[in-house]
Amino acid sequence: MTMLAGTLACTKLAPPKPGVKELQSSREAVRAAWSWQEDASVNESGRWTPLFLSKVECLSRRDMMWTMRPVKEELDSQGRMIVHEIWFDGTWYTSDGRYWETLKDADKKIPGKLNIGCGEGPARVWDGSLYSELDEVIRKGAIVPGEKMTANGFDCTWFDVSLSVGEPPRYTVCINAASNLPQVVRSRENGHEYTYTLSQWNTASVGVPPELSR
Repeated sequence: MTMLAGTLACTKLAPPKPGVKELQSSREAVRAAWSWQEDASVNESGRWTPLFLSKVECLSRRDMMWTMRPVKEELDSQGRMIVHEIWFDGTWYTSDGRYWETLKDADKKIPGKLNIGCGEGPARVWDGSLYSELDEVIRKGAIVPGEKMTANGFDCTWFDVSLSVGEPPRYTVCINAASNLPQVVRSRENGHEYTYTLSQWNTASVGVPPELSR
């Protein structure tokens, strides 16, 4: 009886891993979200360069712009080529900045199903969706709470997330305590540094190109 009581006391006093509850709640909020905006940039030789800007409206709408390295005559005034692509309820619109192409019933004619992250949340460039490896982190990794800051008009708290104890963070996420939604994610993927700014949670909307909606 005494041994059992001692065992129960030790179990009761064992502290939970820091940050687990916050990240689990954030994952639930992200999976429940029906729209958001994601602005990604990459660190290239010490200079942060815009990578893509994406708006998602579940279940079947996404507006995405990203940069490419095209031939010289296709560059814009800043030396980039901007590709603009919109998926809207089965219709696909794409533009290289000069004109739009349209493909009706795109989900039937283009192989593979469009995955825009509904039920999963924003995507990272190399490492899947945000929180996709959270269960592994909880089992054998570490979550370290950090400082507070303000991003996108909301106060949030930083959490360093490592897959194994003692390893550098796989990513760092700033979570708003009121909504449990992430505001900024910083990660190192495939040898590159990325920053994802997340906003317009459950308010972002996607429409057809204005030039084609008249």
